[in-house]
Amino acid sequence: MCYVWYVRSHFGLQAMVAFDGYSSGSSVKDHEHRRQSTKCAPSVQVDETRPVCSSQQLFLANSSDKSQFIALLGRRLSEDVHTVHYAPDDADTLIVKSALEVAEQQQPVTVVAENTDILVLLVHHVQPGMAEVHML
Repeated sequence: MCYVWYVRSHFGLQAMVAFDGYSSGSSVKDHEHRRQSTKCAPSVQVDETRPVCSSQQLFLANSSDKSQFIALLGRRLSEDVHTVHYAPDDADTLIVKSALEVAEQQQPVTVVAENTDILVLLVHHVQPGMAEVHML
């Protein structure tokens, strides 16, 4: 699976990957989910051997397809010795908490994200005496 290869080749073995949840009730991202739900895509059976013939945006707008894909990807990443976490809602705080726990153990950590919220949380919560925390 290309995603597993990408994680391994760019971030090494034993990377920690976190997925957003949102299936456990209301969340801070409900507005965005409602906006995305105006897009329509047919449900497909997600399978590694079956190509998807729609755009990534439409595929991920279908919550059933997205959930199936995340479950498949999570299983494959776990099989490849990566740590996989599923947040109950938005993963930002889980990512920051996990990174800070590693830094508290005196192990340098690099957080890979394109989210300003994660950067702000890291800057706010990092403490003197922790190992280096980088954001890529």
